[in-house]
Amino acid sequence: KLSAITWNQLPFQWAVTTRRGDGRRQIAIFSDPNCPFCQKFEKNLAALDNLTIHIFMWPVIKPESVRQTKSVWCSKDRAKTWNDLMLKRVEPTAPTDCENPIDELVALGKRLGATSTPTWFLPNGEKYVGPQPMSVVMPLLDATARRK
Repeated sequence: KLSAITWNQLPFQWAVTTRRGDGRRQIAIFSDPNCPFCQKFEKNLAALDNLTIHIFMWPVIKPESVRQTKSVWCSKDRAKTWNDLMLKRVEPTAPTDCENPIDELVALGKRLGATSTPTWFLPNGEKYVGPQPMSVVMPLLDATARRK
C-alpha cells in the first residue's frame, strides 16, 4: 500500500488499451516487448473475459524495444500491433517517426517506482511486480472490478 498510486491520474491517453466483454475488471501494465515474463503474463490475461488491459509501453530492456514501441505507437491499430508483437512475435512495421509518448512513459514508470517488467497496477492503486499466476491475479481483478 505504500507504493500505491492514484489510478485516475494515470495518463490513459498514452496506453494501448484492449477491452474484452464488459471490461469491468481493469489492469494497467508497464511492459517491455522483449520481456519474456511480460509476454507470458499478457498471454495468460488474453484468455480472460470482461477485462480492460491498459498497456503502458515501457521499453527498458534493450535498445530494440524503443524502436518496437515507437512503431507500435505509430501503427494504425495499436492494440492489434502490440498484441501481435507480444503474443505472436510479429514485428511492427510502421515508421517510428510519428509523435509519441515513449520517453514520457519511461519517465512515468520510474516515477511510479517500476523497477522491472512487468510492473502492474489495479484500480485500487496497488502495485505488483512480475507475472503472478492467474490463481493470484483473478481474485485481485475481481476484488477491484467495477460493479455492473
